[in-house]
Parts: sequence; C-alpha cells; structure tokens
Amino acid sequence: MMTSFGVMRENMIDGQVLPSQIKNRKLVAAMSEIPREVFVAEDQKSYAYSDKDVEIGVGRFLMEPRVLAGLVQALSPTPEDVGLDVGCGTGYGMVVLSKLCNTVVGIESDLELMEKASTLLSHLEIDNAVAVHGTLCDGCLSEAPYDVVLMEGSVPEMPEGILEQLSDGGRMAAVLNQGPGLYEATLVTRVGKSFGSRVLFNSAASALPGFDIAPIFAF
Repeated sequence: MMTSFGVMRENMIDGQVLPSQIKNRKLVAAMSEIPREVFVAEDQKSYAYSDKDVEIGVGRFLMEPRVLAGLVQALSPTPEDVGLDVGCGTGYGMVVLSKLCNTVVGIESDLELMEKASTLLSHLEIDNAVAVHGTLCDGCLSEAPYDVVLMEGSVPEMPEGILEQLSDGGRMAAVLNQGPGLYEATLVTRVGKSFGSRVLFNSAASALPGFDIAPIFAF
C-alpha cells in the first residue's frame, strides 16, 4: 500500500500546526503544500510528518513541524523581508521562509546537506532562496542585514555575531537550551543598537553544531 504523503501533510496541519495556535494563513498554506518528505532520506520518509525531529544525516535533524511553525510565525515575515536560515540542512525551512519573504539565504556547514538543499531548491523551482556553505555561528555577513533570522536547532544563547547582522527592527527566533530539560523558544528584536527578547513557548529541539559556550576557568 502506497503512503499518501498528501494525507500525512493534512494530518500534520490539523493535528500539530493548527492546535499550536499557528494563525498565519500564508505560513499554514506554505506548510500545506511543501512536500516535506523530499527533504529526508528514503528510509525516513514515513516519519517526515511526525511530531518529532527527523534525522537528515551527520547528527542533524529536520525540526519538528509545530516548533518550526511557531518560530516562523513569531518572526512575522513580510514579502519585503530578507531572511537568513541558520543551519538550513536540506532546505525545508528555507522553502517555508521563501513563501513568506522577498529573499532567503540559507547557511549550512555540512557541504553534502548544502548541496542537497541547492538541488531541492532547483527541483521545487524556488528562485528567491539560495543555500551557501559556511560556518553556522558566522551567519552570512556578505548578504546582511537581515529582517528575519531563523535558527534551525537549539543553541545555548543567541549568537552575538548573527544578532549584529539584523536590520533595525529585525527579528531572530531560536530555541535556547537553558540546561538539562529546559528549552525556551525565544524571539529577539533589534531596535537601534539594543536587543529585546521574549520567551515564546517551551519546546526541545536538536542542537546546532558550533555554538558551544567556551568554559570559563577560575583561578
């Protein structure tokens, strides 16, 4: 019996996205039409719409649908915005953002994942997004400033270098790992040289590599 990914997609929207108070109609429409299954390996396709992170290789994961949707909705993307997707993986989050923003840059440290994302962008005929290879914690300074920044995984703190790449009024959304079992989806907004933050909801997310806080040694 063939798997109906269309039905699975509808179930994801009805069972995960809408019950999580996702009210942005363009976001719901985007997630209703984007074939999430093409962003994972063949042996993971049956899990593509499940309510958990799905492995895409090298210890990296496709973010749980409701968590991704909550972060993107909080960013309040507009058709004029330039977006940055940090840790874009195979590109699902980039494609979601591409439906809501003017242009999107995805930064990915794993070359194989970045190439897969580029291939899928072409396959899906997404012409306002590009995946680039680079160090995640550096962001992508050459295309800054950004109006919205999506962190596709958990980090211990908001990366200062990427915060500086926000435009005035720009927003960054990430899941902060505050300690064992304590994860907070958080939104940061830039106003001039100041940054304000608020907690959106509690939810775990797989860690992004390269954002570890260096230990402080006391003498």
